[in-house]
Amino acid sequence: MQRILLLADNRTNLITPLLKQMAEMDLDTTYVDASDLCALKKYPTIFHRVKAKLVDELFFRRKRNWGRECYINKLCEEKFDHIIVLIPAMLTEPAFITLKSAFSEKFTCVFWDSLNKAPSGKTALKFCNNFFSFDKDDCNYPGVKYLPTFIQEDSENTKDDVFKPKRHFFGVFGIENEQDKRFQTIKDFAESNPNLIGLVYLVSEKLETKQYFINQTKIVQSNRRLIGDELQKQILDAQCILDIVDERQTGLSPRIGNAYQSKRKLITNNKTALESGWFSENTHVFTKECMNAPLEFVEKEYTLSKNPSCIPSWIDKVLNH
Repeated sequence: MQRILLLADNRTNLITPLLKQMAEMDLDTTYVDASDLCALKKYPTIFHRVKAKLVDELFFRRKRNWGRECYINKLCEEKFDHIIVLIPAMLTEPAFITLKSAFSEKFTCVFWDSLNKAPSGKTALKFCNNFFSFDKDDCNYPGVKYLPTFIQEDSENTKDDVFKPKRHFFGVFGIENEQDKRFQTIKDFAESNPNLIGLVYLVSEKLETKQYFINQTKIVQSNRRLIGDELQKQILDAQCILDIVDERQTGLSPRIGNAYQSKRKLITNNKTALESGWFSENTHVFTKECMNAPLEFVEKEYTLSKNPSCIPSWIDKVLNH
């Protein structure tokens, strides 16, 4: 049995089906969530925090990552056959050095944030021996190969069509503040489509908790993540998924997988979505110049399509390249 160390981010529940499939493939997987690594960035005691403010912020900024790097060192005391990092931008150079020494032959990074969007991920290029990215622009870097995001098969909850959509569209976004350009795009979209009923969640610990309307689109600001069954219920209660991507992103968003898996159509500003011809019947791409989403598209029936990038195939490509 292969032993796998997987470092990833499960904020939108994307890793849950991946872990389930890896278990079904008899892979012994140790999973480290990015949220655990975020917490480890902080100093462990009040003394360390005071010292950080007085000294380390001025002279030893890299020491802020000691907790994270010690955690990686501890992990590498165990024996694994393969390490897969889906969040390379979160790891420091000392962490990569430790991982490289422990996994010199099978050390794979998959860029789920493009290098244009998260340039700190370029550190991985010095240490890993296999690279994949969902963003074709990243393939301009030596050794980086294109690998679209995996797409989960249809949800069991949608196969008998028990859930009938009630809203026109739904979206959930992790946005740190109202200065985020995606937030302005969401506002502009809602203002440009007064006839569409929508529900948009903006999720961040830093946002003030409140609810308000822009035309018929309800905006819910929350400091609690929307995941699991609660997220799935909201998706199934909509006719479309709204996908607003960072302007620096050119690769295919994982939201197309959410739409396929839940049999919902996709409204997005990501032009890359048009390149996936297999889902084009269920996709509407809008631009800054024309933000209108036609009511005919929103209300038309979902078109069944064939999944070209299933999870088992994705895992095989990552492990066996």
